[in-house]
Amino acid sequence: MFVADSANAILMSLNDKSPNVRAKAAWSLGNLTDTLIVNMEMIGQSFQEEFSDMLLLEMLKSATEASKDKDKVKSNAVRALGNLLHFLQPYHILKPRFAESIESAIRALISTVLGESTMKVKWNACYALGNVFKNTALPLGKAVWTADAYHALTTAVKSCKNFKVRIKSATALSTPSRREQYGTIEQYSEIWNSLVTALEKSEETEDFLEFKYCASLRAQICHALIHMLCMASLGDLPCIRKTVQQKGSVIRHYLLQYVKSGVAENATNTDRENVFQRATDHIRSIQEDPLGRKVIAENYSDYELLIFRPAFIQTIYNILE
Repeated sequence: MFVADSANAILMSLNDKSPNVRAKAAWSLGNLTDTLIVNMEMIGQSFQEEFSDMLLLEMLKSATEASKDKDKVKSNAVRALGNLLHFLQPYHILKPRFAESIESAIRALISTVLGESTMKVKWNACYALGNVFKNTALPLGKAVWTADAYHALTTAVKSCKNFKVRIKSATALSTPSRREQYGTIEQYSEIWNSLVTALEKSEETEDFLEFKYCASLRAQICHALIHMLCMASLGDLPCIRKTVQQKGSVIRHYLLQYVKSGVAENATNTDRENVFQRATDHIRSIQEDPLGRKVIAENYSDYELLIFRPAFIQTIYNILE
């Protein structure tokens, strides 16, 4: 199999004494794993099942080790890690021999986002974590590494001096496709609050060249906030409600700007309005029982904390008019 032969040759080169050879090998590994994802999406599970488990595990281990190398190697090593973790199937993840390597790989990505690498490396690491989150077979939301992964991304989206890295971290935070992947109510709240803080700070930079990315950053953060609203549970509403009380004017301003503008990639105004409408409909629906009555605020001392006031819901709908 050509792919397997290529992979074995690349893995040998990753251990070469020459930094330049290792850098080229990491670049090749990144490209090879890109093709794995393309084939997985085009051919499906049959392609994945044909790929050797042992080779896949060796690629995962080698890419993890390469992520500790110099930045020229690390940049493509983390890209490869994201692809490999996305490629894994449920039966891989359930095998004990994969468990340790999977956690080590994810923690390598987390360390890279939080570390002192170049912005290109950090961008690739954020992109890779977004790739990891696409694999619904991974126990995102339950695994011990969940909190650390989200902490790395929320730290980047709030404070990284490079706006492209902030944009990519916001993109990763909007990747989970199910509420449970965001973890506990506390974890959801931390992510939500971090995105709101990032929105507030979206024009704060010491580098004038970063200003040209402000609009794209705000658009991506707004997209992530709306995505999270679409998945919110009843227990998440107190946090959302509190944030709206404290920072409602900022949120409203930028959401209005997002829905009505054409900044974000591949999204028309109508697309955004539809998603926004779906988010507000979802928030309204989880506050009502099947008969349309407001839910009873059990275990809450303040019923008003549990739900959005009608005025806020109306404000959201007004944005769509």
